[in-house]
Amino acid sequence: MPPTERYRRSHPARAGARRRGSPSLAALVTAVLVTAVACGIGDDSQVLGRTSTSALPSDRPTGTSRAPSTTADESEPAPSIAGSGPTTLPPDAPVVDGTGAVLTRPSAPAVVVVPPGDPCTVLADPTTAYECSSTLIGDGELVWSVEELLQGVPGLRVSVFWVLEGLALEVLSADDDAGSQFAQITALQGDVDGQPGEELIVGFRTQGSSAFLELDVVNGQGAVVAHRSLDKGRAVLAPDGVNTWVAQFGPTDDNCCPTVFAAERLTFVGNQWRLTPPALVPAEQVPLGDFP
Repeated sequence: MPPTERYRRSHPARAGARRRGSPSLAALVTAVLVTAVACGIGDDSQVLGRTSTSALPSDRPTGTSRAPSTTADESEPAPSIAGSGPTTLPPDAPVVDGTGAVLTRPSAPAVVVVPPGDPCTVLADPTTAYECSSTLIGDGELVWSVEELLQGVPGLRVSVFWVLEGLALEVLSADDDAGSQFAQITALQGDVDGQPGEELIVGFRTQGSSAFLELDVVNGQGAVVAHRSLDKGRAVLAPDGVNTWVAQFGPTDDNCCPTVFAAERLTFVGNQWRLTPPALVPAEQVPLGDFP
């Protein structure tokens, strides 16, 4: 089946509707997930396969899909930065974890019954312009959607679901329904830790002249394992990590236009996410990156 046909939708929803779950199903899903993790199903090391699709066809009566952009382009090599190639870190290389992540566990997570092979039919809001994609993890599936509200304020949302045995539990979310925080949200998947299976990398570009790039790395179990906040940031996925660039303002630089960036790589070494030593790079040598 072609990728654009995999998640065909006909399910209506009211404008701005958020996915709704059943309390009784929540307990059932939690029990199923606990069993799955105990059996290693939710572990990245247990990946049996993975797939990716773009948004739904744009000819449905409600909502519109955006151009596919949920999978990194593996045909283009990542630009080199200081320390590219085999990663050797000094003993004091900074450790990075999920502290400060934009994606958080919802206080009242949605639990949804999903049709076989068609989770986006009910997991994404059909009144929004959205992208929906997934990665298979053992017997389960990690599904995420990025939604742009089309009615009222042009807000943005992102949701991550763990799907197993026909039930979906919302494990991470971030909502900017007022459109006051983020100018754009970009979700990509790729194997950036060198371990079996792919990660979900979500970039949040903030509003205003600061244009920070808030970058969350999500593992196959639906947990944010690394977060970076990058002033005027750029980022490119690589086979051994995420190459990042952050503005370094000089005394005469305007807020819009730093002349120098610090290049680093977020890389997975020794069961930890760590940063390579920074290297200063002229602004004209910094790529636009994977996260506009």
